[in-house]
Amino acid sequence: MKTVVPAFIAYAFDSIISLSPFTTIFANCIALELINESPGNVDLWKRQANCYIEMNQKLRAAANFEVLRRKGLADVETLDRLGNIYVVAEQPMLALGAYLAAM
Repeated sequence: MKTVVPAFIAYAFDSIISLSPFTTIFANCIALELINESPGNVDLWKRQANCYIEMNQKLRAAANFEVLRRKGLADVETLDRLGNIYVVAEQPMLALGAYLAAM
């Protein structure tokens, strides 16, 4: 069963991320707590990955995207972003795997 993040939480979360690096870290902590409560929530995994990207921790973001991929919950956009992260990290075989999974 797919759980959905209420709109007000999603809006608040996105607003926090855009304020400053400190608030991005805060938003990441919130996402981690929410993921612990609802590990099957795809949106939370993606939001935490976006926090990692904002914090320039792209391989941590890749780990979140990989969790979704291995659970069979990653959409094409997520797999594309995962492949792009691997390209930048000079991991062509991992990038290829992500791109092929997106097809």
